[in-house]
Amino acid sequence: MRPAPTARQRTSDYAPGMAITTISGEAWMRERMLLPSDSILTVEVLDRSTVVAATAIEGSPPTAFALALDEARVGDPEDLRVRATLRSASGTWWTPEAVADWDRVLLVRVADADDQPLVDVPV
Repeated sequence: MRPAPTARQRTSDYAPGMAITTISGEAWMRERMLLPSDSILTVEVLDRSTVVAATAIEGSPPTAFALALDEARVGDPEDLRVRATLRSASGTWWTPEAVADWDRVLLVRVADADDQPLVDVPV
């Protein structure tokens, strides 16, 4: 089991008394291809099923990400998960399920409408 996140920023950078946790990692994909420069990676931090932090980053994987979140908005740090989606003209990649190990988040390609599904996409 992944230990609770411990990276913190100085509380003086935020509202007085606010405790901040930083969730950081890298999104990557197995395919070795150069994606268009306007590709967008969206990363969300979830506390159970509620999004508590999100960001969008332009660029092609591997892509580093860091999200700061207010600890007051989080229940048990063990319940935190990361979900990521990469959209580009070349296709869509995503994490089929939210992951607890966010150091290296693997993105899996989602099939085009004309292709056979590469992964089971929940409806």
